[in-house]
Amino acid sequence: MYSKNNKYMQEQKSANRAQRFSLRKLSIGTVSVLLGTLMFFGNGQVSADTTTGTDTSAEATNVNSAANDTSASAVTLSSTGSTAASDAKSSAAVSSATASAQTATAAATSANSQSAAATSTADSSQTASAASTADSAVTNAVSSASSAATTADSQAASDDALTSKGEIVAKDKLSDSDANPGMSNANGATITADQSQIPSGYEADPTEGRYTFGILSLGPVTVSDLTSYNQKYNTNYYIRVSVAKNGNNGVYDDTVYIQLVDANTNTVLWENTSVPGDTNKKVGYLKNTSDNTYYTYSYTETVVNGVASKGINFTSNLGNMYSINVYEPSNPTKNVQATSIGFDYPIASTLETRYIAKDAAGNDVILATYDETGRIGYQYTASGVRNFVGFDLTNIPSSISGTLKRNYKVGDVYITGQRNLSGTKENPVLQIARVQVITDTDGTSRIEMRVAKADASLSDINDSSIWKTIFTSEELKPGEMSTTGNNNTTYNGVYYSNGAFTVNLSMTDKEGNKLNLGLNELKKAGFTEDQLTGWNNFTMNWLLLNRLTLGQKTIDYYYAPQGQVRINYVTSDGTVIQNPTTAYENSGNNTSYDVTGSNYR
Repeated sequence: MYSKNNKYMQEQKSANRAQRFSLRKLSIGTVSVLLGTLMFFGNGQVSADTTTGTDTSAEATNVNSAANDTSASAVTLSSTGSTAASDAKSSAAVSSATASAQTATAAATSANSQSAAATSTADSSQTASAASTADSAVTNAVSSASSAATTADSQAASDDALTSKGEIVAKDKLSDSDANPGMSNANGATITADQSQIPSGYEADPTEGRYTFGILSLGPVTVSDLTSYNQKYNTNYYIRVSVAKNGNNGVYDDTVYIQLVDANTNTVLWENTSVPGDTNKKVGYLKNTSDNTYYTYSYTETVVNGVASKGINFTSNLGNMYSINVYEPSNPTKNVQATSIGFDYPIASTLETRYIAKDAAGNDVILATYDETGRIGYQYTASGVRNFVGFDLTNIPSSISGTLKRNYKVGDVYITGQRNLSGTKENPVLQIARVQVITDTDGTSRIEMRVAKADASLSDINDSSIWKTIFTSEELKPGEMSTTGNNNTTYNGVYYSNGAFTVNLSMTDKEGNKLNLGLNELKKAGFTEDQLTGWNNFTMNWLLLNRLTLGQKTIDYYYAPQGQVRINYVTSDGTVIQNPTTAYENSGNNTSYDVTGSNYR
């Protein structure tokens, strides 16, 4: 029984309340909000009636979209981990609030007992005095409980600071058990050394455990006034290069197997192995003049700032004997016709499948990754869709299969050719290297010609005091041709103005004067006449084509955090009276909910 003057308690006792909640899309995502508390005054029992509503304006998530983006509207109620963290951190505060509430209840009971006693033994003034004392005790007790609860809620609100901004805070809570299938499961991922793209008339190395990464046809060429070995000697030969198919934890044997094959009989006429460092080695069996074969090979390996460049280059040693690159699975620039053609060693490359959550703040958080490693040129199928506790799939990649490509990093330098430049073949003075400097992870690069003394190491290619840059192209995407060279060229039947950089090609202008292409560039770089002596012993015509493949892209699946319902306990003026609780954790967007049960009273 309360004092008749305690109007606050009488009004609170006689009021019926109904709070309404609904899902609303805010800037932080979709949240459960308190729409209002209705108080009905009159006689009757006090009851709590919480009703729910679903925001029917929420947009549906397009799981079949190929775009790697998730709109903010797809991010639902809250982060999956924020409430767990705040509940754990505020447990002491909750206990404190509970203890204070119990103290308030005891104080209120004691005060009201005193009020009842005063009414029966004293006059009205004494009764009023006792009632006033009781009201004061109750008010102080309720205030204490509210203060403790507010402190607890403030702690929880502090822990939810990131969530209030729409950011994901559960990224460190994922474990293998949170993914289905678990991240140790390949989930359909495969990488195979497929050779099905070898053109008709040629064969892969039949030796068990080998992978053919290049085929060089010795003709015939289609460009008029040019000739090839096969045309001159009426043969049908090609050179085949292979490596070991399998590696050990992504590490592969770099030995290259070279074979000269008669295409008419599919017979191996000559075979040899090559390792990095081999220079100007002879391709056996071919006809020779004065002990010089028509083709030599060099196997170069350089490491520039941790980036390895390996390649094997075949060169016509006598006259303009043209050959054709008819197969190189790691490189799209097939059917190149030239006197010198190289094949990139198929280094290891990694395909990364990423499972990414995008929160309402627009941040990408990688939930997990699955990596596969193989040689560039291998065929891959990426790991498939996985389910993650607390997240909904929103976007899938447009394709999960293809040819494994190279991993690029901006600033990486790849050496794509190297030749002697001056002196004699026996005693060279200068050397020239064709390099590509990566300017974008998709393989976009600029082509540069760098010159150094013949004994300079390719490992020092970035040292400008050793290697002088005599030419730099514009930025070129893979497959693009430069238009800034010093000579024109025809590539695969298409004419390109200034698509080549030439050194000492016997050309004259309209007046008949010898052009000496490249000489001015060498002099401007500071090379002396002594160093350039004998430069006319070497002729080279560098194609300014970005022959790198497109860089390997990641395979990305996108997810949105699932939501939860938060029940806040407040008075009509917004005063917190109890720590908030949560329900329907890890629930998808547009989930219907009901929190009218006694668990949330």
